[in-house]
Amino acid sequence: MPFSNPFNNYRDNFDPETLAILEAAFNEAWGVLTTSGGTFDQEATRNALADLIMSFASEGETNPKRLKELALSALPRALQTIEKEAPPWLIEVADSVLKAHVDTEQKFIDAAALKSALVKALSDAYERGLEDGIATKATGPDA
Repeated sequence: MPFSNPFNNYRDNFDPETLAILEAAFNEAWGVLTTSGGTFDQEATRNALADLIMSFASEGETNPKRLKELALSALPRALQTIEKEAPPWLIEVADSVLKAHVDTEQKFIDAAALKSALVKALSDAYERGLEDGIATKATGPDA
């Protein structure tokens, strides 16, 4: 299944030459990953890879080969951080919401149902956070 260009949202922020550099670095890095023979969450990996390339480019790196190398070397840690930031039960909630409202075969999203489910899931997560002692009324939506 083809993916959209991860830098489409930045067309107004960068000139075409810079976007071409970012895209080249991304495509080379993605090629390395897809030929590695490993299995991984493609969407999360694509997003993390694009974010890393953007980060290194914003620090002034403009060489596409160097951007690729930097992003690939930082990718394992970035992916670990994504998984570690959320408690397992919250990942389960997110997975169940997505399974219920996203047609994974065609990537169709019922936006209204997803919004409703996310509001409920976030509310449930907040309540669970209160129960687990990781949230307080002072940090909640009514604070």
